[in-house]
Amino acid sequence: MIPKPTLRRLSTRIALTTALVGASVIFTIGLGAWWATTQFEKTAFLAMLRKDAEFQSNSVALRLSSLADRMHSVAQGNLLANALVDSAGKESYLLPFMATLRSVDGLAIQVLFTDFAGETIADNGRSHFSDEQIAWLKGHLGSGKPGAAVFDTEGRRELMVAEMILSPRASAPEGALAYKFDLADLSAASGARLVLADDASGDELRVAVAAPERIREVGLAVEVDPDEAAQPLGAGTMALIYGVACLLLSAVLYLLSRRLGRYLTEDLRALESFAALVMREGFGARRLRLDRPGESAAVAAAINLMLDRLNELHAQLQRDSEERFRLVVESVRDYAIYMLDPQGIVVSWNRGAERIKGYAADEVLGRHYSLFYPPEDIAAGLPERHLARAAYAGHCEEEGWQVRKDGQRILAAMVITSLRDRSGRLIGFAKVTRDVTERRRAEAALRDSEAHLRTVLDSVVDAIIVIDMHGTIESANATTESLFGYKPEEVLGRKVNLLMGVQYAHRHDEFLRNYLNTGTRRVIGMARDVSARRKDGSEFPIELSVGELRLAGTRKFIGIVRDITDRKRAEQELRQHRDHLRDLVEERTHELLRAKDAAESADRAKSEFLANMSHELRTPMHAILAFAGLGVQKSQTASIPPDKLLQYFERIRDSGKRLMLLLDDLLDLSKLEAGHMQFYIQPAAVRPLIDEIYAELAPVLRERRQRVLVEGDAGVPLANMDYARTGQVLRNLLGNASKFAPHGSLIAISYTTREDHVEICVSDEGIGIPPDELESIFDKFVQSSKTRSGAGGTGLGLAISKQIVEAQGGRIWAANNPERGARFCFTLQIGATAGSMVAARTASTPATSGSGDKV
Repeated sequence: MIPKPTLRRLSTRIALTTALVGASVIFTIGLGAWWATTQFEKTAFLAMLRKDAEFQSNSVALRLSSLADRMHSVAQGNLLANALVDSAGKESYLLPFMATLRSVDGLAIQVLFTDFAGETIADNGRSHFSDEQIAWLKGHLGSGKPGAAVFDTEGRRELMVAEMILSPRASAPEGALAYKFDLADLSAASGARLVLADDASGDELRVAVAAPERIREVGLAVEVDPDEAAQPLGAGTMALIYGVACLLLSAVLYLLSRRLGRYLTEDLRALESFAALVMREGFGARRLRLDRPGESAAVAAAINLMLDRLNELHAQLQRDSEERFRLVVESVRDYAIYMLDPQGIVVSWNRGAERIKGYAADEVLGRHYSLFYPPEDIAAGLPERHLARAAYAGHCEEEGWQVRKDGQRILAAMVITSLRDRSGRLIGFAKVTRDVTERRRAEAALRDSEAHLRTVLDSVVDAIIVIDMHGTIESANATTESLFGYKPEEVLGRKVNLLMGVQYAHRHDEFLRNYLNTGTRRVIGMARDVSARRKDGSEFPIELSVGELRLAGTRKFIGIVRDITDRKRAEQELRQHRDHLRDLVEERTHELLRAKDAAESADRAKSEFLANMSHELRTPMHAILAFAGLGVQKSQTASIPPDKLLQYFERIRDSGKRLMLLLDDLLDLSKLEAGHMQFYIQPAAVRPLIDEIYAELAPVLRERRQRVLVEGDAGVPLANMDYARTGQVLRNLLGNASKFAPHGSLIAISYTTREDHVEICVSDEGIGIPPDELESIFDKFVQSSKTRSGAGGTGLGLAISKQIVEAQGGRIWAANNPERGARFCFTLQIGATAGSMVAARTASTPATSGSGDKV
């Protein structure tokens, strides 16, 4: 490459030599030009005006073409077409984009974006279109073609242009992009103005404007007024001008001679410019072309050969890079990675996409990617909105339902990224999709499991407290609050000795450290009677059982706390009455002998209950342990199909529910016998209660194909009852009727008024009850001999129902139907008793219901 200073000196020497030779000719040429200019002064002046008009016409045409091309590209772009179907994006991307159209090439314009009916969708924030202009736009929409018109608005002439907007899937216009501007803004030269071509005026100094096709129909022209144009100069001024012209001619000669010098160094400068261009933008397909033969042409040919070789090497490297990228994408199987063109058509497909979507590559290539969306999302235009959002923001992240080839719906996390070339033009989209269905299902199952475990812990009558290795409380169940008086947030994160009696609190940390260091157990794995301390400072006796749990290398300790105040009081009273009981033994011996037979009968019933209870407890427990163990074994040896894993957890859940029902019966029985169960008695309608219990048991009845007939008097008054407990009785009777009646049978529920009470009966077509057992089936732990095997049960349901009914002042009995089946009835008192709390009586003392008396 020749240095630039050398090239400039060579051109300067050639220019100076040429300028000196021609300097003597300049003055003679100037004198001749003086006379010629004087003769043709007027002709030159008019010609100058004509040239000025032509220049103005070309300038206006260029500005109109630039403006028309810009607005045509906006109207044909995807942004406005997508906005026609995505009204929600108006605030996010349409309005900011319209605001950028307030000026094009320095020309202020007003822009209006409408739908196919001419109704405004958006403008550029500075638009005001008259009623006449809006009416013209609506009329022009029917033609489906672009057009223009000129309007006289408040003494100004405005040119209005309408561009049609076509939907990507339709050929008819679905909207319009209208813009207008003041014609006076297009012509800024003195003495020239922009007029309509058909205006009545002389056309000697008028030149038509070569406007774009859509604006040409208006017919614009530039007109020059000689009176307003600059006039020819006087003789003195002309002499000065010619003097200056001589100097200018000398300068021109210098420049021409310099151009000659540049011509002589043209090849060298071409080499220099080409080298600079390659350094700045890269070579690509560019090659150096020299028309004149010589050494420079030989050098250019050598450079071109070198660039061809470099281009081949670059292309090979690019192909290798693209092949490596393709292999990486094809090897990904957990993600669906594919490319879309700007309209959403699939143009590439990897193996992960084939596995997740179920389609082979030849089944989707060339099809629109909305194929993977559910019908309701397609109808709502969701695929188009996703592409529009990605085009505007650069990417779009969503999580929603997708449809596989087999019709199965999967929950997918997807990212759509827009792809643009160096000029910023949209060339397509990259879409990455991952199937998160199983992850979401596992998260939901975990939440359900945690909620179920929390419900179980909160329903236990004992306080359950979990601490870490430092004795800090991490969790506590609901019973802890009722037992100690602390709310959960008051104890979490605090030391557990906060809840311990004074004599044990200061020793707890020592016991814990000793166990962690030596393994010596003082409390772990055994039950001890200690004292605890409530929030108010009072102490009370508890039975404390502590277990250890190891999780992920850490130790947790679970404490089960039971309030034994009543037991300690009973033990104290037992010790006080021990001597007195010794004296009473002899006189009670006779009574005990009489009660022997009853006790033996009760013992037999209890033995049968314990045997049955053992079966009822062991059956679901074996199921829980078996399926839990199977799940652990399968999870360690092989992947478990989701449906099989779901079946294991459903069996564990069903067994757990069965245990919960059994525990609920035992808890209700213990509360009733201890007199701790409270009843809130208030007037309530019977029929809604029956409908509620029927709706609750409807799935079981449908499974057994059993029909339920409900009959009752229209005028049955309100009954005094505890709504929830009475529902428990009715649920027990209807459940027994369904359990012991054959499939497809009829179950009847009736309610009627009997003097001062309401009588509710449940009748079935089942196996019936032996006549000698109609009374004993309401005793605890007793089942009918006909139902003792086969259907299962503990013999507690009817006993609990009897105590609930009697605690509300009613009675319950059983009878056999004349044809087949059994009939269970119970009564509720009629009255307007206000809501009251009534305690449950023991079975030995009948309960009555009154005006809120505690029984």
